[in-house]
Amino acid sequence: SLFWDGFHVTPKARKVGDEAGGLCREHAPNHDVSLKDIETVRKLARAVHLDKTCHYGSEATVFFLGALREENYAAIPLIVSPSCKAEKGPQLAATITLIMNLYEIYAKPYLGPLFMTSTDGDGVYRAAQHELLTRETPVFGTPLHTALSSLEGFNMTCGKNQVVFGPDPKHVVKRE
Repeated sequence: SLFWDGFHVTPKARKVGDEAGGLCREHAPNHDVSLKDIETVRKLARAVHLDKTCHYGSEATVFFLGALREENYAAIPLIVSPSCKAEKGPQLAATITLIMNLYEIYAKPYLGPLFMTSTDGDGVYRAAQHELLTRETPVFGTPLHTALSSLEGFNMTCGKNQVVFGPDPKHVVKRE
């Protein structure tokens, strides 16, 4: 399963390889974040501190992979992505689509199919899930169709490859 949640981070730049890290994913792609020369670094500093066209991330969205099971449940961090919280559901949905497509290519052969995504009640996170995972109806006769069709009044939609969304187990446990 693919899970994601937001965590507060200290808003500051960090050196990540040969690039400036810690900048928001919403605006950093519009700027050269390489640390190739002093002029590039100055332009980036102006964008953050004077022009305000790029920002330090104040929260990081952490994407996890984990198997749902009763014992030894562990979600393993996969990606940490800073955000300035300007992102809306469709933009996050594009990021999640990229992650899910990469999962199909690189992880599925080793971990099996991705069958569920999960997040907390954050409005942007839920909007992204809804946009991605209510586009299709499970194929008739598949295990997912069989399981859902017997639930009267239940939402019979899913996403590409029959991926469904559900609650974050961490938040379910916290409420018990």
